[in-house]
Amino acid sequence: MPSHHKLTITHARILKIFNELKSLVIDDYPNAVAVLFRVFIELSVDCFITRKGLADSKLSVDSKLSHKIDAVASYFEINKIMTKHELRAIRQMTASENQTHSVRTFHSYVHNKDVTPSSTDLKSAWDDIWPFIEQIWR
Repeated sequence: MPSHHKLTITHARILKIFNELKSLVIDDYPNAVAVLFRVFIELSVDCFITRKGLADSKLSVDSKLSHKIDAVASYFEINKIMTKHELRAIRQMTASENQTHSVRTFHSYVHNKDVTPSSTDLKSAWDDIWPFIEQIWR
């Protein structure tokens, strides 16, 4: 992941994961990056949900990743933190099952021995969802 990205991450383990992601050479370690990227997204969303008290009977840290991302995206839109246009990439990640940036694809990087991440797809996914991640940690 690009080493120039800076975030103020207040959770020790998530900060370590972010720093590890930034230190890995994505072209050399696409599998490690894919798995850590997936974990980083979920733990960041979980931390935000807990911090903002968004968990309820329908949403918890045990909910599906796509539901948690959608809940945070809705929070950003309702509170005018991000526009519908700015949230398009992250909403596509949860809505589409076929694109290379989908939550399903990220699950496959972790759980399917026959799915291989490409550094190009991972870089593109990072660039596309960076504004969302940046707002989580703002």
